[in-house]
Amino acid sequence: MSTLRGDATSPELDSREALDELYRVHRPMLFRLAVFLGADRSAAEEHVQDAFAALVQHWHRLDDQQAAVGYLRRCLVNATRNAHRRRSVVRRHLRVLEPDITPDVDFALLLDEEHRGVITALRTLPPRQREVLVLRYW
Repeated sequence: MSTLRGDATSPELDSREALDELYRVHRPMLFRLAVFLGADRSAAEEHVQDAFAALVQHWHRLDDQQAAVGYLRRCLVNATRNAHRRRSVVRRHLRVLEPDITPDVDFALLLDEEHRGVITALRTLPPRQREVLVLRYW
């Protein structure tokens, strides 16, 4: 059995390099997708990390690396959907009001003025409508 420190052609090394490349190339896009779907900055980062952790666990099941991007997006959408669902259950059963969604301090650095307006408008929509618009047009 070869290790990561083995020869340059070991399958484990190839997998690690492919995962590193996927992370480097697709993490920013996945982060933006999570923000567009309504997650705040910290939750979006957590959802992205969880998606990559799931990908690592199931890497051996993927037939081709192109399927990995779709797998990551599906994990991310499911994570944001589950987060919205948990918040709605808490509000319904505990009658706790959700705190106002205020932009992060570095929100202005992430997006230009036009995009901030779109994000603000998206946050006023119910989670399912927001999800439909983001997945359809983004």
